[in-house]
Amino acid sequence: IMFGRDDEKSTLVTTLCKDHAHVIILGAGGIGKTTLALSALCDVEVVKKHPSRHFISCEGIYSVEALLTELANALRIRNRENLRDQVVNLLCHPSNPTILCLDNFETIWTAGAIVSPSPIEQFLSQISTTPMLSIMLTLRGSQIPLNVPWSNNKCILAVRQLDTASSQTLFKNISGVTSIDTYIDKLLKEVDGVPLAIKLLASIVQAGLETTETLWQAWEKERTKMVTHASGNDRLSNLELSIQLSMDSPWMQKDPNAIDALAILSLLPDGLSKGLLDKFQTHLPRDFSLRPSLATLQKVSLAYSNRTTNPERIQLLSPIRHFCLTNLPKREDLVAGLIGFYTEFLNVNWDCTNGMLHKTVPQEMLNLHLVLHDAIKTKQMDAYLMRASIIFTKWSLYIGNPVDDIIQLATNSKGELPLDMWANSLFCLAEVFLRRFKLDEAEGSLNQAVQLYQQAQDVSGEANGLGMLGEVFVRRSKLDEAEASLNQAVQLHRQAQDVPGEANDLQRLGEIFLRRSKLDEAEDSLNRAIKLHQQAQDVAGEAYGLGMLGEIFLRWSKLDEAKDSLHRAMELHRQARDVLGEAIGLVKLGDIFLRQSKLDEAENSLHRAMELHRQARDVPGEASDLEKLGDIFLRQSKLGEAEDSLHRAVQLHRQAQDVSGEATDLRKLGDIFLRQSKLDEAENSLHQAVQLHQQAQDVLGEAHDFGKLGEIFLRRSRLDEAENSLHRAVQLHRQAQDVSGEATDLIKLGDVLLRQSKLDEAEGSLNRAIKLHQQAQDVTGEASGLAMLGDIFLQRSKLDEAKDSLHRAMELHRQARDVPGEATDLGKLGDIFLRQSKLDEAENSLHRAMELHRKARDFPGEAADLGKLGEVFLRRSKLDEAESLLHRALQLHRQAQDVSGEAADLGKLGDI
Repeated sequence: IMFGRDDEKSTLVTTLCKDHAHVIILGAGGIGKTTLALSALCDVEVVKKHPSRHFISCEGIYSVEALLTELANALRIRNRENLRDQVVNLLCHPSNPTILCLDNFETIWTAGAIVSPSPIEQFLSQISTTPMLSIMLTLRGSQIPLNVPWSNNKCILAVRQLDTASSQTLFKNISGVTSIDTYIDKLLKEVDGVPLAIKLLASIVQAGLETTETLWQAWEKERTKMVTHASGNDRLSNLELSIQLSMDSPWMQKDPNAIDALAILSLLPDGLSKGLLDKFQTHLPRDFSLRPSLATLQKVSLAYSNRTTNPERIQLLSPIRHFCLTNLPKREDLVAGLIGFYTEFLNVNWDCTNGMLHKTVPQEMLNLHLVLHDAIKTKQMDAYLMRASIIFTKWSLYIGNPVDDIIQLATNSKGELPLDMWANSLFCLAEVFLRRFKLDEAEGSLNQAVQLYQQAQDVSGEANGLGMLGEVFVRRSKLDEAEASLNQAVQLHRQAQDVPGEANDLQRLGEIFLRRSKLDEAEDSLNRAIKLHQQAQDVAGEAYGLGMLGEIFLRWSKLDEAKDSLHRAMELHRQARDVLGEAIGLVKLGDIFLRQSKLDEAENSLHRAMELHRQARDVPGEASDLEKLGDIFLRQSKLGEAEDSLHRAVQLHRQAQDVSGEATDLRKLGDIFLRQSKLDEAENSLHQAVQLHQQAQDVLGEAHDFGKLGEIFLRRSRLDEAENSLHRAVQLHRQAQDVSGEATDLIKLGDVLLRQSKLDEAEGSLNRAIKLHQQAQDVTGEASGLAMLGDIFLQRSKLDEAKDSLHRAMELHRQARDVPGEATDLGKLGDIFLRQSKLDEAENSLHRAMELHRKARDFPGEAADLGKLGEVFLRRSKLDEAESLLHRALQLHRQAQDVSGEAADLGKLGDI
């Protein structure tokens, strides 16, 4: 049974169907060389071309004399006198085209490799020039016999592991299962596409000895020991025996360091980068030369060079690695060298913002995790190891895949360290908790860190701890406590004469005021922060302050001032040669253009940001730009381009090992599928996003996914599932203590209940949402809840209550200086007046809505107002005015590239 080898088989068949073919199949033990050779030998075209085909297994054959006996049996030579001459004569003068296949050729070749040329090479040389004889060899390793006159029609084929799809097909075909469940998926990943391992595991399921679940549980305990057939006494029915054969080869025995190198390499899940090989060597004993031993491992295919990475990596196939981890002892001096190398690697490469390091550090995260884990458990904590643990954790945070177990182990370890270093570790642990929305744990760690900073009389450290406590309180929507904590931090930073620290606190305070829609206080706080950054000559800090100031102007709908502020910020980033800061500025500028419906300018701005992120080698940043580009294409109804952009974002986030980023991309892909009415794909994409957010322990991301799943179920009129999904989103937002998120879910839940005509429950859900938005001091969210409450009253024909609710929403939007929100409320009020046939009030309300939408440069909103005004004039039988307004609406919808809006206008014009 063979799957996933169509290209390799086609190459072999093509070669063998020509005259005088020489084929050499290379690869690791269990990779499928024998199966591939037999499949080619039995191919119909090959059989037609070569009526005579001989397959000889060289397993257990260590001399030419023993091989001659096997060949005599195959060639049916009865008289065994002058056997070599008879065999050579028959092979060199065949009656018809013949193929000789020598399987497991490395056994006889390495046995005679002491002399050069070896006896087997001399024998091959005798027969290889025969035109009617084709020769096929299969052998473990990466080298071929050189002292043989091979023909011009030569094919050297290196067999690699199977891809995922082929691995699954092979497993299903042998085991008899009809689908790949979670346990099989895990197993196939563990065996790394090695066909022998897949066949043996599948045969266990087929025989009914294990279910897929119990098979996975057994693998977790026994690993490669269980990968055997009932008759497991040879290399084709016992994986460990197959691996051991490679380890016992003469090449391995000649290299005294090969087994130790293999043992150390097994400690690295992602193998060893060739770019780090020389640095690693400096941490090893002088008499241990790693490079030649790695070459030996590759020669016998125990290791391979992964050419898909840059630089290449020397890696072990997963089953080989598990076997070596369990069975090979590790030299203490080599393990100490490995720990020393990776600890130094982190202490040197600490700057996560340095784009040059993004090609090396993220690729080592899996190796670093395992090495640090073992180091902390086996040795006394020292300052160098503690610092490495903190840096590792900060890198995991930076690339979007926060890991907490290393810093947890470090903070719980024993050692004589300064108090401020223990405090730094707790501070770092709190950062991970904060990212994972474990707010109680984050607050606890920060309180401990602040106490240690106080004991160490580290005023700046204490201030930093209080600053982050402020962030925890913000996340809990405890804005009073957040403000108090940050004001304390400001005082301490001022006491320590830490001007940049004080400036950062003021910027955070600005964010709180922004959250509370206290825009004047926010502007004042940010201006003070900017002055301090200028005083400290902190160009980058000043630039970030200006960028945030731009956000305030954006809230005020002062788009020109917002653009001016962002341009100044970008100039400073440029001056500071802060490529990433400049890129962030361009992204925000893109947001402004998006608000103005200047989609071409927005696209251009993001493309420039992407170039800068690429220049800085910031893969997560580039992925984020592609994600935002997808939003722009979505607005333009360019769904194909949006989908392509997000697929590229998924690939980059995956490359950067940013699980949360990849999950967010998949959620947005679900949005696109939703727009295309591809509801199965949308649902599947969202389920994948949920799994990844769960893997990353990103509770907030998972909550957003369930919220979006609720929308999909709503579209499918699966209202019960929509309700369940949104209830789950509410629970997760509550778990993450995200009050605003919970309130948003309740608003969506209100929409579902409205669709189910459960008006009392819908009203209850919206009232709870409004209370939560009030608790979070989220004025805009409260306004949104009131606006939807107006929709419920409208459905109940309670027009006075609907108007009252919308007037309150409008006041809040005005208080928050949310011009588009206020305009939308006025538009809805216009609808109510239309329902009441109060055409003058409707016209007045819609004109005011249109002015506000124009002020906010919200072209789709203005177009919608014009369309409704057209209805007013239509009701008055003023057809010319109605037609004129609808044509203007049509132009704006076209300008905003709003296809559905344009279609609605054309429909109304058709009525006229």
